Amino acid sequence: MANTRLIPMERYSGRPPISKQFRDMLAASWGNPIHRRKSLNMAKTYADIQKKIESLQKAAEAMRQKEVEGVIQRIKLAIATYDLTARDLGFGGRGRPPAVKRGPGRPRKAAAKPAAAAPYRDESGKTWSGRGRRPGWINAALAAGKTLEQLRS
Repeated sequence: MANTRLIPMERYSGRPPISKQFRDMLAASWGNPIHRRKSLNMAKTYADIQKKIESLQKAAEAMRQKEVEGVIQRIKLAIATYDLTARDLGFGGRGRPPAVKRGPGRPRKAAAKPAAAAPYRDESGKTWSGRGRRPGWINAALAAGKTLEQLRS
């Protein structure tokens, strides 16, 4: 008896109270137009769906335009409030915008040095840049009595 509610006599119509779920089920079975409309939407043609897509796209574009206007207004307000310039925002101005510091991580590699011109050359076209160990043809030429100045091209 703890679950029963007492209904004042003024509101009692002689019928027991029914739940909202049961009321909706009865309305569906009695042919309520709201419930009948759901079943009618199932039988659509390709052309109907295409028209609906077109109208939704138009509505989406109109809504986008409205939102863009609001965004532009907020941006203009922020620019005026903080006295920002195009250069502050990374647009226009001369030169590059201020460099952004890199966070921790791998450092950038140094730029590759261009190859040095080979200052030493023999008659057959062999070359040596003067760096590192002397090649055999240089040693042979020096042993034959030539100097490094004579092998310089």
